[in-house]
Amino acid sequence: MPALLIIVATVVLALVGMSYKPEKVILVKTNDKVPAPNFSQASGFYEKEFKLTLTTTLPNARVFYTTDGSRPTFDSEVYTGPILIQDKTEEPNKLSEIKTAPVFNYPLYNVFKGTIVRAVTAVNDSVISEEARASFFVHPKGRGRYTLPVVSLVTDADSLFGYKAGIYVSGATADDKDFYIRNSIKIDDTRRGFPANYKRRGQQWYRPVTLSFFDEGSNNGFTVKAKVGIHGNASREQQHKSLKVILESNGQLKDLIYPVFSSIKPDTLSSFVLRSSSQDRHSTMFRDALLQSLVKGFAPLDIQEYRPSIMFINGEYWGINNIRNRYDEFYFQHKYKIPQDSIAIVGVKSNLGGTELTVDQRLGRVILGVEGDQKPYHALLAYIKSHDLSNPVYYQYVTRQIDVDNFIDYLLAELYYANQDWPNSNLQMWRYKVPAGTSEKVFHKDGRWRWMLMDIDNGFLKGKHSYNMMNRVLKSEQLGPLFSALLKSPAFRKRFFEKADYHLTLTFEANRVIAEINKKQQRISPEIKEHLERWRTPASVKAWEGEVESLREFARKRPEYLRKELEKLRQQYGSGS
Repeated sequence: MPALLIIVATVVLALVGMSYKPEKVILVKTNDKVPAPNFSQASGFYEKEFKLTLTTTLPNARVFYTTDGSRPTFDSEVYTGPILIQDKTEEPNKLSEIKTAPVFNYPLYNVFKGTIVRAVTAVNDSVISEEARASFFVHPKGRGRYTLPVVSLVTDADSLFGYKAGIYVSGATADDKDFYIRNSIKIDDTRRGFPANYKRRGQQWYRPVTLSFFDEGSNNGFTVKAKVGIHGNASREQQHKSLKVILESNGQLKDLIYPVFSSIKPDTLSSFVLRSSSQDRHSTMFRDALLQSLVKGFAPLDIQEYRPSIMFINGEYWGINNIRNRYDEFYFQHKYKIPQDSIAIVGVKSNLGGTELTVDQRLGRVILGVEGDQKPYHALLAYIKSHDLSNPVYYQYVTRQIDVDNFIDYLLAELYYANQDWPNSNLQMWRYKVPAGTSEKVFHKDGRWRWMLMDIDNGFLKGKHSYNMMNRVLKSEQLGPLFSALLKSPAFRKRFFEKADYHLTLTFEANRVIAEINKKQQRISPEIKEHLERWRTPASVKAWEGEVESLREFARKRPEYLRKELEKLRQQYGSGS
């Protein structure tokens, strides 16, 4: 295992609310002083079947084990000799046959399967060790079976798929039609149907897992304990869901230091997302990652890094899940050294079936932080209503409240993408809450609002290259007033049109964008056929290739229409000086 892997304990978080309790438990004492069994082979991919030996250093102790991903108990197999580890693909599908959404497609074939070994050491039939867990995959190509990194999740099947507490299924919540009524929560709309387990939120809806990561071309990687929850809003109702991963076990948070995204230096992560690609899972599987990556190196915007991977759950192939950064307190702590209690994220999110939102909430409510963190932004919106920003004094005041260059880069990116799910949704901004009485000069710690790109799955849509995004933004309740007010300032207009020319010439130049599309396509192309056979969407490899081609068509056509929108704006307001 690479020396770059360092797991460092950083903080302890208290779980809030009901704790998850598996339906099947071992009613004995777990003792970490009793050593877990040792495995003769490490987790990973192997070209040939082999026999796994389990050993314990304790005399007269027994080892209980399972090979199907289930929790070992005193009813499990007692280890008496080597265990055959082999390709299990021909065995019937189990987890992948469980219906995970109202609209569900069963796999076309038996999915590729590995062997999950879980084992404990037992002493006197009353004290057991912590579990030892391993993920084994056997195929003639060995690690060459997949060209992407592989993520193996091991957990009790009931924690994800159980009727009462499984977070990946409709479950008991779907049968309890009065759940939302009792909790004074409205069902948001007919598209999302009735309540379901996968729509529940909060700490009590996370589940413990062991996560193993195998890098490309080798079994090198890492294994960590973590907790997972369902990630996203509307995408929760899809059969292939996104999972948020927090590197927390037994209430203790840990940092992972490993080159997950960067080959130049290790990343420091306390959380990340295994993303199903949300709405884009029906088309390219990389749209949001592509569009965010286009600005990398060309604009200092916050983006969610991307690395596609192959995921397994309890040894069953689960398809392509994209490893992505997660915008949370850990992200800002690691990237900008901002304390967790000093970050505020305010934004516009869908209502999620809750009570009707007020105007203030629609314009910007607290996503991360405490109630009141939205007030500085609301105060700014009130200021621009009563102050004409053509006056340099008033404009300078606004530049001390927002990072104008960041806002312009963000705005131009979204205008270019023609994002149909913005700005009335997926609009978020953040700021460092500068302690009272201090004057912070460090960039990103000056207390100004900055915007971040996220969830652009409805950008670059087929046939939308000519869509007039400028009108959409100017008429929007969310960004229209701020953008319109800023356009009254000659200094802002000058900077805005300068940056527009820069990005259309360089950042969004068609050949460059098409080259990035080609790279993203080539990276996952070897894995698409198996993924489509697992989830049966898009309909075929040819259909997927057609969806990717529509991205290239958009890249070729969009600049001309955006230039027309910008020229009309220039004629209306002037170029500035």
